[in-house]
Amino acid sequence: MRRQIHLHWPATIMVCIVILRLECLAADNPSLSVPMFGIRPGAAQLSLTNSSDTNFQYVVQTSSNLQDWVSVTTNFATGPDSPVTVPAPPTACFYRLMEIPHVPVPVFRYAILTSGNFNGEGNNFTVDSFDSSNPLYSTLGQYNAVLRKAGGDVATDSLFGGDIIVGNGIIYGHLYTGIGTTEDSVQIGPEGVIGSISWNVSDVGIQPGYWSESVYINFPEVTGPAGGSNSLPAAVGGVVTLNGGTYMVAATDPGLSASLNVTAPTTLWVQGSYVPASITTAGTNKAPLTLTLYVGRATGSGDHLSLGSNGAINQPGYAANLLVYGLPSLTSLNVDFNGGFIGAIYAPEADAMFGNSGSSSADISGAIVAKSVTLNSHSNFHFDENLKINGPFF
Repeated sequence: MRRQIHLHWPATIMVCIVILRLECLAADNPSLSVPMFGIRPGAAQLSLTNSSDTNFQYVVQTSSNLQDWVSVTTNFATGPDSPVTVPAPPTACFYRLMEIPHVPVPVFRYAILTSGNFNGEGNNFTVDSFDSSNPLYSTLGQYNAVLRKAGGDVATDSLFGGDIIVGNGIIYGHLYTGIGTTEDSVQIGPEGVIGSISWNVSDVGIQPGYWSESVYINFPEVTGPAGGSNSLPAAVGGVVTLNGGTYMVAATDPGLSASLNVTAPTTLWVQGSYVPASITTAGTNKAPLTLTLYVGRATGSGDHLSLGSNGAINQPGYAANLLVYGLPSLTSLNVDFNGGFIGAIYAPEADAMFGNSGSSSADISGAIVAKSVTLNSHSNFHFDENLKINGPFF
């Protein structure tokens, strides 16, 4: 570690800024800006600039005495000017930016991760986990409630009370909320449960040790792949077979109305809204023949993705075989109960809705990162812990 940048101010008024510049390991010469207040309650916003060297992670730490440092957020390589939200405690504090060699971490390390609200308004939802790569915690790689695990962790970066609604839902796992929140900000109903498998058998409420305020996460924007064909192969019998390669197609491409059968690693970028008919992949949970699906555009907003409304999406299958990435224009996402869904979704600008308000139910296996997530009645969300090993990494 050869570079540290320190910023210091009391809670109410800035009196000085101290910047210590030492030799920098990273080629991009990163820097940390003067803090801005009022962006979020109890927090300040810094700008992290020149932080595009993918060989390093950029860790913001805080201290009250310049000796005891606590990491508050880790940011991976970003664009030229990335906002970073950090806690602003009621006493004077220092901030510094540390560079450490990049250590890859799973993109999908929680069942559900949001930058905004988590709403379990359906009351009867369940979040738990399994492991498609382990026969002790799955049946032929598929979810089995008898073999469930309590790794269905839910995390939100939100600091606002009212943004975390568990209701009478059941979470087999932990709940993590933004730094500065309190446990009583979690809206949980009289039958809501958060905790281990044994706790969920006979107890209600939050099991001691299963809630913490520890989430400060940077959500990098998605960029689409480069190159590739501008049209899909012709459909045969209502099915488009993708034998590998990269495709960048307009949302009006006629092939998008057909079912997709993926027989080799394929990348597909749909530049606009998309409602797939059905998707099947031929991969295994350790040797994936995947579809990496990008939806949306680099600019604009209002694009929508609907999964499962017209047919099964990768079901049966493995979550690591279907990776869905939402570009900045993808602002709404729906996973319907009609067909079911197995896959992993990273759509940081999207408000995601799972299920519908009716009485039907379905099982959804995989993971999601989104701006917000709403689980309607009878949503059964099963985190595939295999994504931590065989899924993508930052």
